Amino acid sequence: MGLIPNKEKKQDHKGLAFFLSFIKKISLKKRRAQHKHSSSYIYINYTTCSSFFLKNLKIFERNFMGAYSEFMVMQQEAKLNNDYSLVDAYERNLNWRRNYSKKIYDKLSDIAISKILKSKIVISESYYQKLKTNKVLLEVFMVIKSFKNKKIKIIDLINLGFKKTSIKSAIKRLIEIKVLDGEFYKKYKLLKLKKIVLKNPKENYWILNGYDALKIFLLNSLSNAILYAINRHKSKQLNAKKLHCKINSRKVILQNA
Repeated sequence: MGLIPNKEKKQDHKGLAFFLSFIKKISLKKRRAQHKHSSSYIYINYTTCSSFFLKNLKIFERNFMGAYSEFMVMQQEAKLNNDYSLVDAYERNLNWRRNYSKKIYDKLSDIAISKILKSKIVISESYYQKLKTNKVLLEVFMVIKSFKNKKIKIIDLINLGFKKTSIKSAIKRLIEIKVLDGEFYKKYKLLKLKKIVLKNPKENYWILNGYDALKIFLLNSLSNAILYAINRHKSKQLNAKKLHCKINSRKVILQNA
């Protein structure tokens, strides 16, 4: 992906420069307000920007500037090495975040997303049939699994973005299919898994891991994620396979890149 500067890009940079200067001015006003005792001066600042914005301004500045600086360094390295793979990956991630933020239902917190993206699902055909239409149930399972042996309560899942009604429905179903320990939950009101691998013996199964497959799962469905995993596996097999052909009676081995 070539990043060729044009008029639109220059306009974008001007807009960004204006935005950053605006942020710095507000930040400076906040710091001055903290060192003055005049109540009227502080009142003017708080009417210009909401108290919530002022309170979180430093965090916003740090996160925004950090991400922007990281992207600029990435662009420079890409130009030097003529390799834009990292820039492409960065932009794909931003695009995924943008699409996920547009979701109305089943939208989790950043912490829950991070836990799921770092996890792995091993699921066989019978469990796939039970869970393919209930993505929230599988998300609850993955998040509980990510906590390992820690004591998990319903409130912990609510804090991660799950709806209370969805959690209760998921718990009931997970107990029914003997994935969650029903007796333990009834006695202590804590969530403890009986199974960490959703697989029965002698059944075909799939392994979902890696950011790409799990992002597809979070944004779309389990079926789409499994289809992606199958295609990825077949692609790796094809890339590793040596192809034979004959040129002028000489046998040539072609190794896929």
